[in-house]
Amino acid sequence: SQDVRRAAAAALPKVAETGDEKAISVAQALLKHQNAGVRLTALEALVSVARKGSEEASVEAVAACLEDDADEVRAAAVQALGKMAPKGSKKAIAAAATRLRCKFS
Repeated sequence: SQDVRRAAAAALPKVAETGDEKAISVAQALLKHQNAGVRLTALEALVSVARKGSEEASVEAVAACLEDDADEVRAAAVQALGKMAPKGSKKAIAAAATRLRCKFS
């Protein structure tokens, strides 16, 4: 159920070490869940378990959340990019800029 998945996502930062590949993989997979609450919790978990300057896959997964249907997930994705992407990340900057153009053009 979505409650179980959300609880599992919330537990990841409490049980996994920073950089734990399995926890990162689980959080990334939950970013595609149909329920916005699960996606939001997974996004928060990913920020907690991924390292700043994380591998590209995590940054790409977060950048994809900028296109989420749920406002709260998109807002959390913007904040997550700021926490996870390496400073000066062209990919993160491009993703955020694209999102801004979509909303304000």
